[in-house]
Amino acid sequence: MYDIEKKIKDNLAFFEDREPEDGHRDRFIAKLSKGSVKKSLRFYIYSTMKIAAVFLVLLVSSYYVVKIATSSGEREDILITKIEYSEDFTQIQNYYDELSNLRMLKIDEYAQNDTEAMRLKEEVINKMERLDANLAMIEKEYVKNPQSEALKEAIISNKKMKVEVVNNVVEQMNYAQRGYHAGSMYTNY
Repeated sequence: MYDIEKKIKDNLAFFEDREPEDGHRDRFIAKLSKGSVKKSLRFYIYSTMKIAAVFLVLLVSSYYVVKIATSSGEREDILITKIEYSEDFTQIQNYYDELSNLRMLKIDEYAQNDTEAMRLKEEVINKMERLDANLAMIEKEYVKNPQSEALKEAIISNKKMKVEVVNNVVEQMNYAQRGYHAGSMYTNY
């Protein structure tokens, strides 16, 4: 690499041999002022576009926030309706829910290992989720007609079926531990 300053000093005569043409300075100043107008116009348009974009984003996001807020209120009225049961009916439901939860704990007791317990619990939970889906449909109808004895019986029946699902698994595990064959009344002895 070479020193550019040295090169300019060595060739100074080459650079200073002629004067700029007439009007050069005026054209130069005109171009400078013209360029600054273009830059300021570009800057003005660019900043205006940024402000417009921010405003648009705020407008769209507030629209969606308001839309979600109003639609979630409607969904709560439709999907998550607080069902008011009588006290004795609530106690009956709580009894069956508690019973099914206690029976779920028996699965851990009878399982030979944690893997088996998890697998069996997963099966039971899948069956219970299907029953819960049916219960949701029954409860939806119950909201429309809370005096219907048939719907109350259907709700209780659903809770009983959840207990039966868990009981069946626990019973089969109990029989397996005792050595009974499935469908047989005789032991392995």
